[in-house]
Amino acid sequence: MKKLFFFVAVSGILFAATSCKKDRVCSCDVVTTGIFSFSATADTTFVDVSKDEAETKCSALNSSYDDGINTVTSTCELK
Repeated sequence: MKKLFFFVAVSGILFAATSCKKDRVCSCDVVTTGIFSFSATADTTFVDVSKDEAETKCSALNSSYDDGINTVTSTCELK
């Protein structure tokens, strides 16, 4: 009985530690307005990360830049 309990406990810990980490895709819409106006979509894959870690990395890709002529805005979200 002790061996069975030990096996189940160890299996549960290993499953919990590995089940939440996987490859996750962050999709970014990049929009440029001004003299040169266009839009594009770019995907970034984060390999073997948890959902919280991927959300943090993905939201870090959000940005906006204005050079006085054009404005470039990147809006990203985890798929």
